[in-house]
Amino acid sequence: MDSVEARLLVRQYLSGRPEMDTLILGCTHYPLLRDVLQDAVGPSVALVDSAEATAEVVSEAFEGAPHGDAPGRVVHFVTAIRWRSRTPPR
Repeated sequence: MDSVEARLLVRQYLSGRPEMDTLILGCTHYPLLRDVLQDAVGPSVALVDSAEATAEVVSEAFEGAPHGDAPGRVVHFVTAIRWRSRTPPR
């Protein structure tokens, strides 16, 4: 995701930022911009990928859980998006 446009937008959003030592990548698409963000904030700022931390917690929650071929269900939760299908999600 490294492009001139991405670099311009990141610089615009981060200009005038307060001094920081850590930047949390708190949205799902931010890790795609990791290199661009790191270049913008400099090597002294640590980047924390919230997706990695979330995956670790979920993995720990499933340790020791029974595994099998029993049928299950899938539930989707979404935000900031309108459902455009004729059938709304359940």
